[in-house]
Amino acid sequence: MPEFQKSLQGADPIRMLEGTAHIARLSCERWWDLVVLLRSSGRNDPALMKATKRLEDGRLYGLSTVAEALALGGHLRSDLDARGATDILWTLSSEDTYQRLVVERGWTHDEFEMWLARVVKRELLPNESSTSGL
Repeated sequence: MPEFQKSLQGADPIRMLEGTAHIARLSCERWWDLVVLLRSSGRNDPALMKATKRLEDGRLYGLSTVAEALALGGHLRSDLDARGATDILWTLSSEDTYQRLVVERGWTHDEFEMWLARVVKRELLPNESSTSGL
């Protein structure tokens, strides 16, 4: 088992999701424009399409690892499984969401990170858990 996965075992779900929001913020802050460019250019260039897929697969792997750790720890809402949690994390922490809120709407990086942490806790954790860390 990779060290990243080991580090998630037994971790506090609030801190895990706040950490995920922080990583998403840093990643988007540094790379959103490159990802958008690669995705757009990759439509016509197989090598760029492959590079984009590797980046997206890596992001999906990281987020699914977090979701699986939450599921294994019994931290997800009762109506949600690891796959559904992965999809929520994938969508909300995407470069597209970052671009719309920060680049187009003028949010600060801190506002984006705080919003993302708040919304993923609300969407993934049972009600009593998601508000205790706010």
